[in-house]
Amino acid sequence: MIIVITFAVKERYSGYFASCMNEVSTGVYVSTISPPPFREKLLDTINRWWEVYNEGSINVIWYDIQQPSKINFINYGEPKRELIPFQSLLLTKID
Repeated sequence: MIIVITFAVKERYSGYFASCMNEVSTGVYVSTISPPPFREKLLDTINRWWEVYNEGSINVIWYDIQQPSKINFINYGEPKRELIPFQSLLLTKID
């Protein structure tokens, strides 16, 4: 599963996410399709567009068996967030 949460981004992002994911709430997109090629294409598109339209914020969350909590995420925009393992917990550090 992949979840994308957007805030104050260009409409281009909304159109792209809506074309390949379900918009379950304003700015919240969900897809049960999560093989690595799909996620890589999604992240590649966001990376390329972010270099041009660097405004708002986008959070991409996905299932990741390699992580202690079984989730991973990438944050674009402000404030920056990072997952930090602590004992048996996974904490979010906000810069």
